[in-house]
Amino acid sequence: MNIKLKQKLLGMSFLATFLPVVIILVFSVIMKNNTQTELLQTLNIYTKSEISRIALDVKNLCKVGYDLAPQDADLQKKLKDEIKKIIVGKSGYVYILGSKEGEQGKYILSKNGLRDDENIWNAKDATGRLFIQDIVRKGRRLSGDAVDYDVYPWKNKGESEARDKIAAITYFAPWGWVIGASAYIDELNTAGSQVTSSLNSLIYWIIIIGLILLTASMILSIILNNSIVKPVENMVEVAEKIAAGDLTLSVDQASNDEIGLLTSSLNNIASSLKNIVTAIVNNSDELGQNSNEMRQTSQRLSANSAEMNEKTSLMAKNSELMLSNMIAVAAAGEQANTNINVVAS
Repeated sequence: MNIKLKQKLLGMSFLATFLPVVIILVFSVIMKNNTQTELLQTLNIYTKSEISRIALDVKNLCKVGYDLAPQDADLQKKLKDEIKKIIVGKSGYVYILGSKEGEQGKYILSKNGLRDDENIWNAKDATGRLFIQDIVRKGRRLSGDAVDYDVYPWKNKGESEARDKIAAITYFAPWGWVIGASAYIDELNTAGSQVTSSLNSLIYWIIIIGLILLTASMILSIILNNSIVKPVENMVEVAEKIAAGDLTLSVDQASNDEIGLLTSSLNNIASSLKNIVTAIVNNSDELGQNSNEMRQTSQRLSANSAEMNEKTSLMAKNSELMLSNMIAVAAAGEQANTNINVVAS
């Protein structure tokens, strides 16, 4: 089945506009995913580095206090008051859990000191995991400046849903303190959220621009249809009627471009064919008239020939009669001559 010119132009315009947009969109989505993955990996490394630095700074502060007065309760209280002021990320904080016999899971330092001395050994996160026990066990296995991490969903009082928190854990053995610097991951990944939002906005604008280009392509196709396809279709229709014998048609020349020149050429062809056919018709009429004259002339010649034949026949008969008479006269003369000779003798 032949594909019409209109369909070809629409298809070409569609492909020329839609295909690049799709390619750019797919490329953008792939780049977005890759960028997000790389960004999250980078932020994860950065996040762990930052909160581990805070946890180690608190541990070093405890070392200084221990070196000054190992068992001074007032000094420990002052240390805890200073540690309370530390903010991790946007709303994160540093907490300290006891790990010694009788103090396992006890809040040595809680957020803003509101739950100090409360034992949360059996506390569970939003998934039901005994995460405090895991954190204490991880902390007690650490030595020197080693740091471990724990991620857990946590819901504060008054919040509707849990959010993931990350804690950098270190251990200060002389006092049996498990030090945790914790913060919500989404607060630490503010930069990542901003980049993700920017990437989403970029893809959104690519889609909008793609739709605009696609609309422009359809408008261009309509313009091309009116300026190219329709004149060509009109010429095809006229050419088919000319081929069928109708030489009275012509195509309106609406432009001076190649389409206009083609229209003019088709009109010239139709006009030339019309002139040729007219000349043939005129010559045919003239030939018919000459043929009638020749037929009349032939009829007159035939009539004259018949008359001449008749006169020739009459002349032949008269000649024969005259010859007979001459022979009779000659015979009579000879007889007379014979009679004269007889009388003379």
